[in-house]
Amino acid sequence: MFWDDLMRRWRREAGGLDPALLRGAAGNVATLPSPRRRRTSRLVVWLIGIVGTIALLWMLGYVSIPT
Repeated sequence: MFWDDLMRRWRREAGGLDPALLRGAAGNVATLPSPRRRRTSRLVVWLIGIVGTIALLWMLGYVSIPT
């Protein structure tokens, strides 16, 4: 059934069009779930943090990289 058919039948059964009832009926409509945000992997965050810390320590002279 389409939304219009459902609403037509509901209005016929309810006997009128009360705004509160209409808002209540709108919450019972099947909808697709909202898209989920992709989370950054914890491993990637840890690797970026470690590389950034090593780079900062190297620039400050606390770490020497053998060549």
